[in-house]
Amino acid sequence: MIISLDFLGEKLDQIAFFELMKDIELGNRITLDKNIPLPLVVEAVKDKIYDSDPSFSQTELIDGIIFLLGLDSKFKHKDYYTELLLKIDDNILGISADNILKNITPVNQIDSLIKIVGLFNLGFESEELLVNIGRLSLDIYRENSIEDFNDLGRRIFEHLLKKESTSPLPEYYLGYYYYNKGIYSKAKYLWEISIDKELDEQLRIELAEIFPKLQSRMIYEDGYELILKGRYDEGLEKLLFIKDEFSEWWNVFFFIGLGYRFKEEYQSAIHYLNRALELSEENVDIMNELGICFTMTSEYEKASEIYRKAIVLDPTNHELICNMGIIYFNKGELDLARKFFNQAHDLNPEDEITKQWMEHIDKQSS
Repeated sequence: MIISLDFLGEKLDQIAFFELMKDIELGNRITLDKNIPLPLVVEAVKDKIYDSDPSFSQTELIDGIIFLLGLDSKFKHKDYYTELLLKIDDNILGISADNILKNITPVNQIDSLIKIVGLFNLGFESEELLVNIGRLSLDIYRENSIEDFNDLGRRIFEHLLKKESTSPLPEYYLGYYYYNKGIYSKAKYLWEISIDKELDEQLRIELAEIFPKLQSRMIYEDGYELILKGRYDEGLEKLLFIKDEFSEWWNVFFFIGLGYRFKEEYQSAIHYLNRALELSEENVDIMNELGICFTMTSEYEKASEIYRKAIVLDPTNHELICNMGIIYFNKGELDLARKFFNQAHDLNPEDEITKQWMEHIDKQSS
């Protein structure tokens, strides 16, 4: 398995390459080849860059190599760097892993992840290291909501499950991945497996505190899935049952509103969608659904007002722009309607709804 951190490519700017004037013998069979530049982390050597005779320590060189190969697992001098590290110390990868894992802080989480990925890409392919890569990825995701980290954590733990790991930790952490994604039934299933695998007592206690909350969340999951499957009454029954418990979750009110919109009960839909928008003020999906409801109740000014706000937030959203065209069509302002339909078509020429409206307006005009 190769772990790619392509989404952190900008971090390569933190690497400087040091070019030697001649080969250097360090002893213990170690020769630094003048033809191969040595990677160093800029932050670590920045005070030396402008020295008349710049130098670097062995530790700085080790850190630079590990950091580089965390970001670029296929770097052209990888084999040379790997051999160099192992000549310095046969156990250097394990020693470095222990040191990095002991010194992770909220400030250095991303750099620490890069380094432990670098160790893995250098050949230190232990299950414990993989678990820590996945765990740290999910921790970083919880801090900054960057989906690439969440996806990396998922891929790591799914890889371990395919290898039939006997550790309970892949299921435990993968459960958190699905919990964060709102797939609560899958999270519960994985956590139950981790408990059966003799999960650490402290982690069991943690899950015991979460499990009572899962039941309501699973009702929410069932409810919105039923709405999306077209079983509106069943979905609404479940979501309305938990709406007071989740009074700060815009998602709950959004799907209730969506259910009523699909049932063509537009005033009820507007009520719940407005509540969702109060909780998530710049959410264009909510705005779009509200605009549809106002259009269906012929409240065109309210619909156009909310679509204008949504288009400012997401100016390349062809669906919003097409829906604005529908408003003008219904108002009989065909030239303006055509303008919006054309714009939506330019943004997404494959959208069938926009095509149908363009054909419809052409028939009306002729």
